Amino acid sequence: MVTWIVPSAGDPEGLEAVLGRLGLEGAAASAVAVVETGDTSLLVYQDVLKRQAGLGRRVGAVYSRGGNLCGAVNHAARLSPASRSFCVISDRAVPQGGAVPLYEAIGGWLERHAGRPDDAAVGLFSPGEGRRYNLFPVVSAGAVGRLGYLFHPVCMFRSLAERWLIDTAGLAGGLSLIPGVEIVSSGVVEEPRTEEYNECRLVYERHLLGIRRIDAGRLGG
Repeated sequence: MVTWIVPSAGDPEGLEAVLGRLGLEGAAASAVAVVETGDTSLLVYQDVLKRQAGLGRRVGAVYSRGGNLCGAVNHAARLSPASRSFCVISDRAVPQGGAVPLYEAIGGWLERHAGRPDDAAVGLFSPGEGRRYNLFPVVSAGAVGRLGYLFHPVCMFRSLAERWLIDTAGLAGGLSLIPGVEIVSSGVVEEPRTEEYNECRLVYERHLLGIRRIDAGRLGG
């Protein structure tokens, strides 16, 4: 149903905690961790993933050799060609269902908005208490197939790639809420610092102006 992609750096314990809360024992979900090969905790990460697999959880890994997060995320999505949707989350936060269990809520959203394999849709969880932004959009396999990527390669940070997806889906009429699910943090979920955003703002906005209408047309076509 959904593949969770979990970039993690220097916090294998945080990754293990999140994987343990995602309910990966069933057939509804799998997870792919994204870890850099230069991470000083690489061996600990590998032990974490072995333990998770030993518990019957469907987990895999992409080991990135550079700082290209978007490329690594896109490669992780390609490892799960049968998945109906994808969501890039943090190793410090996890979506959690309330009155409606998590996978029941996602499954209901998929049936309403992406019932056919080529249906393109992007869903948003509630941002959770004290948050202003909708983090971690769920992207249907149809949307990934039409766009050709999960995270746009020009985006330098997760938050920009998410903003791109949300903006494109909104223009195409493919954006909707996934009711009954909110993001619960197990620590501080870092937002991009102002100077980091300003450094890539020009590149981001130039590409947005030049490509957005094409992508929106493909997404809603």
